[in-house]
Amino acid sequence: MFDALIEKMDVVELDPSELEDPLTLDLNGDVVALSGWIDQEAPADVKAAFGRAERPAPPVHVRPVEELDDQALRSLTRAVLAQSDPQEHLVVVGVGDFDRDSLIKEVESGSEVGVRFVRAVKRHSAFVAEAVRKGKIRLADKTSEVEPPALEF
Repeated sequence: MFDALIEKMDVVELDPSELEDPLTLDLNGDVVALSGWIDQEAPADVKAAFGRAERPAPPVHVRPVEELDDQALRSLTRAVLAQSDPQEHLVVVGVGDFDRDSLIKEVESGSEVGVRFVRAVKRHSAFVAEAVRKGKIRLADKTSEVEPPALEF
């Protein structure tokens, strides 16, 4: 679905904390983070690049986000929103201003805004999974961010 875009994109570096962002659900309907998806679905070279080559796959099969039904997608969207900053707002021109809690209500009610937000989460998750699989998303190299000690002579 995103092949042409992913092929053209530069590599994106993730902060290690982003490995715990919700990506999909398992067969039990529990939220699976990006790290769990990598452990089960990523090719061996990608797992190694994320330092996860030796990690076992999750105990319950991870479902591709493309296979989630509407109820499961709403559940995933609520998990994504639950991790968002409650102080941030989404402004939809001609519709209104939504904080995290009001967006969750929109998702639960199945309003037009809620449906569109669920679709955006689905597309985002599918894109991230495919970009990781193709090596276009990787962990940030923290060694370049280390400041050298201040030495006085």
